[in-house]
Amino acid sequence: MWRRVVGASIVVMVLCVVGGVGTLVWHGFGGDHDKYGRIDVPGSGSVTLPEGAVEIHYAVRLATNGGGGALTVPRLGFTLTAPDGARDPVVTEDIGGTVTVNSAAHVRVWKLQVKDAGDYQVTTEGDVGGFIAPQLTFGQASGVPLWPVPVFVVGFVVALALLLVASAASRHARTVGTLGATPTSASATGPPYGAPSPTTAVTPPSNTTPEQELARLAQLQQLTDLHSSGTLSDTEYAAARARLGG
Repeated sequence: MWRRVVGASIVVMVLCVVGGVGTLVWHGFGGDHDKYGRIDVPGSGSVTLPEGAVEIHYAVRLATNGGGGALTVPRLGFTLTAPDGARDPVVTEDIGGTVTVNSAAHVRVWKLQVKDAGDYQVTTEGDVGGFIAPQLTFGQASGVPLWPVPVFVVGFVVALALLLVASAASRHARTVGTLGATPTSASATGPPYGAPSPTTAVTPPSNTTPEQELARLAQLQQLTDLHSSGTLSDTEYAAARARLGG
């Protein structure tokens, strides 16, 4: 039974790791950072924004594919002019993580809460002299929720605890089974019919080698430890010692 528990725990742990990593990756790449348009930095243009949450990302081209590390955000600024009759959006600075695909990288810099949908005029500026094709992009966040990640973490911890408990129980069962094995020698069948039963402890054979005697003493010590810890009852302890000649 314990072997099945160990196997099931390992499978659950692997599934939790794969599920958690997959959710994070899916969340990171699930958005559309330039869905509503791109504006060069510096530059100006028009973007059509819907009512609700909109993200503004700083996007650049990299000199090599998959260039390493987080994208450094330089000093940036922009002005957003609402169409006639529309209320000004609420702008909040919120630096996110860098997402790199091939030679393109982008990082969230601001969040907008657009109160009225429409065509907005955008003017951008910034210290971008060292960047390739810098732009501000207007898009939406990933729709993939992150709540499965803590669920996978809890599942991994529970499976790990079950694995440790099952492994310890399996080792203990093997130890007790080894110490409680019935001898196969003829003496284990008891005295012959009519012979008096011995009333004293059985002494080890006189022809026992020193190595066998050391092994026997080690098993006796292990029995004593198991009995002291409460693992073996008095009856089990006495029977096992008798089988070992102790």
